[in-house]
Amino acid sequence: MTTFARKLASHILKRSDVAIPGYCHDPSKVSETIASSPKVTLIKGDAFDHDSMSNFVNSCDVVLCCYLGDDKLMVDGQKALIGVCEECNVPRYVASDWALDYTKLKLG
Repeated sequence: MTTFARKLASHILKRSDVAIPGYCHDPSKVSETIASSPKVTLIKGDAFDHDSMSNFVNSCDVVLCCYLGDDKLMVDGQKALIGVCEECNVPRYVASDWALDYTKLKLG
């Protein structure tokens, strides 16, 4: 779990009206404090598994991406996640990396 993800989840958990569904490559890396919260549901998945991501984001109002990895994950993985969010009509996506101008990506 990235530092960004840990801090974000800890902050969100202070709110009583928010649940956190988490999609992660290795749920065992999520801190016990966060993983044991009744407001957290962790789902093991891959950044390139379209069907699993689709099932996951289908019930989300917001997707906060906390990826941290190589270029393939950071670019191609986020493109895949953005595509799934668009297909499932997720109203808001927050990127994990702001070094790339997503408005310049080719559609499709």
